[in-house]
Amino acid sequence: MASIVKADIKALFLRMTGLGTTTAYDGLVDMAYAKICSLAEGRELTSDEADGCEYAAAADAAYAYILENASKDELVMTEQGAVRRISSDTERIVDAKLRRDTAFSQLAGVIRDEGFIFRAIKG
Repeated sequence: MASIVKADIKALFLRMTGLGTTTAYDGLVDMAYAKICSLAEGRELTSDEADGCEYAAAADAAYAYILENASKDELVMTEQGAVRRISSDTERIVDAKLRRDTAFSQLAGVIRDEGFIFRAIKG
């Protein structure tokens, strides 16, 4: 039986985000670790499944990191005196979401699916 290792999640998170060794975002890693452990609770994981869970948790933390930084857009003043917001790269957000969603979808049958499903209501 393998286990999910928080240090491995952090290493993957740092690699995904391009951050050097830092503790500034340990909270994001901690939340992702708690989330994946909760979803895999009661399940005996193989080594490959534990690796997949660690990757998914790191992708979840990286997505949260990118969203957090996207909200810190800068204001700049043009030569004409107009102030505008420099928005962050939306491709990074889309890519991070796709990476996270793909990682979690590959764990189908390994972790509990707690996704919210919208269904049409006919009346």
